[in-house]
Amino acid sequence: MVKGLFDWVGLCIVAAGCTQRCRHCSASASEAEPELLTLDQTEAVVNALRQENEKTPPLYEHVSPGLLYEPMDHPDIVEIQRLFYELEPEAALVRTMATNGHRIATSANWRELVAGLQRWGVERFQLTLHGLEEQHDWFTRRRGSYGEVMEAVRRLAAASARVLWVYFLDRLNVAELPQAMRAVREAARGTDVEESINVWGPAGRAAQAEDLLPRALDLELLPEDIRRMEMLSQYLPEREWVRLARLGEMQQMHDDFMAEVRQKGGARPYNLRVDRGNVERIAELLAEARQQGLNRGRKQEPQTVDLARLAASYGNEQGNGLYRVSTMRHEWQRREREQGNSPSGRS
Repeated sequence: MVKGLFDWVGLCIVAAGCTQRCRHCSASASEAEPELLTLDQTEAVVNALRQENEKTPPLYEHVSPGLLYEPMDHPDIVEIQRLFYELEPEAALVRTMATNGHRIATSANWRELVAGLQRWGVERFQLTLHGLEEQHDWFTRRRGSYGEVMEAVRRLAAASARVLWVYFLDRLNVAELPQAMRAVREAARGTDVEESINVWGPAGRAAQAEDLLPRALDLELLPEDIRRMEMLSQYLPEREWVRLARLGEMQQMHDDFMAEVRQKGGARPYNLRVDRGNVERIAELLAEARQQGLNRGRKQEPQTVDLARLAASYGNEQGNGLYRVSTMRHEWQRREREQGNSPSGRS
């Protein structure tokens, strides 16, 4: 079997605007709504990807599509989901639909919307909480957003849809976490709920508001059962990261990690943002990617098991969240140790 030139193609597609302006999100950089890709334009992107992979060698092994910024607000989101599902049913980000809950909470046809997305591969819906009502609405810069996200989970529970809750911690809401979790669990009663924690990280836009950066002490004061939750355990051993990391330091850690992965021959991503400004050139852009892959040539086979899938699951090398680098780095080093290798770099 001929393998692709890249392990994965990471697509950032401007598929919708957003009703919120969360303080950590790039969508809050401007009050202007982005120009959305139409359904026809999105179909052209999918067709171009399919055509590139029918060539020899194929362009990629996997596609990792990301729909910016609030995909469920796109009027044709079900059809867009269908296009990517039919392109690659196992694509990493197709299975989890991240949403602020606005459309589910406010649409009269929310049941048809949820069922349509499930029909084309969505296995769960990801919702994020930034504290109790006052704090959540402050963080999202929109009054009523807390009520909407709670109504969304109640409706998803009524439809027996799976939910992934992400509790986004910062210094101002960390004390509210136990009470916020109880409120969520009550609203979600009757459906399958997974929970994880993200932490305000010292990189990207977050670096501009260091007063929101949790201290190690803030995290360690949480109840023990919460400190054992998925994701948060990645932070507590990283006290020096939380205490000292700044944008430059974070970027250096990130660069060191990616350089070491590349030396192992384990990461060959190609990342592309698609919007109204370049969508008409999608075939040309993918042809340029092919040439880049051919010029570089394939490196040795990865020594790390499923590295491409791991990296695609936790974010591509464009990601700026502390959790993306930290989680990838911990998991990759763990697997290296299991194989008898001794990865270098910061510990």
